[in-house]
Order: sequence, then structure tokens, then C-alpha cells
Amino acid sequence: MRVAVPSDNERFIAAHTGRCLGFVIADVQGGAVNRIEYRRNSFTGHALGLHQEGGHQHGGGQGGGGQGLGMGMGSGQGQGQGHGHGHGHHHSHNKILSGLNDCQAMLALGMGPRLQQDLSEAGIEVFFTRDKQIDRVLQQLADGVFTSHPDGSACKEHQHQH
Repeated sequence: MRVAVPSDNERFIAAHTGRCLGFVIADVQGGAVNRIEYRRNSFTGHALGLHQEGGHQHGGGQGGGGQGLGMGMGSGQGQGQGHGHGHGHHHSHNKILSGLNDCQAMLALGMGPRLQQDLSEAGIEVFFTRDKQIDRVLQQLADGVFTSHPDGSACKEHQHQH
């Protein structure tokens, strides 16, 4: 099984999946872990700096803040290209799904509920851990002794209550 693990340094699991600098990609099976690559995160708007939640700026689709990857505040519906946000805060995870389309699973500390749902619908199984050490958790997964911890796994900040 090919697994993606969000990480900023290739050793520890990143605290925020969508804002990580990259993903450790590894094949795990039959007690063996084979690291394939560290895939730079060039496909999430958060990692590209298009979303500053504190200042509430978001890259826009049509009506969001201009066409494509422009910055701005907006009340658009998130349509068109880019990563549009309106007050509904619906945004597409198509780029991350495409960037990890060769993976069957993701191992993370947590993520927003919409990303979790989108990964699941794309056939990527989501595992949650409290252990931040990538090699140890991948080995547990390969050995068949890993236990996922789904409680509290969905980041509350992604509820976007207004």
C-alpha cells in the first residue's frame, strides 16, 4: 500500500495537512517500509500562501478575488479556477487529490473534515495518529500493529463557523 504522510522536514508528521511543505511517500507491506520520495506540496492553496486565515484572505475563483490565483477577500461561490472561498468556504481539493493519486492511504495527525471526506471518496484511506515520528508510525502500519485514532482528528478550524 502506498501511503502519503504530510511533513515539513521528512522526519515528523506536519501538524496541519493542507499547509505542509510536502508529503513523504512510502510503500508499506509485509513488514517492510520502502520510502519512495518526498513530494513537495505544490498543489494546496494553503501551502502556496493563497490562504491567510487570520487576515481572512483567500485566493479566488470567479467572484472570490479575481480570476485564477489572485489574492483578495470576497463573497464569491468558489467557482472557476483557483481555490475560491465565499462565506460558505467551500473549496476544492482536486489538486491535492491529483497530486496524491498514486497513494492508497494518508497518515496524518489531523485534517479538516472536508479533506477527510474528499480523500475517502477518492479511494484514499485516512489513518490518524498521535505519534509524530514518521518512520515509527510507517513501520507500525507495515507490521499490522498500527491503531488509528479518529477521535478529535478533524481540525475544528476548518468548521468555518461565521
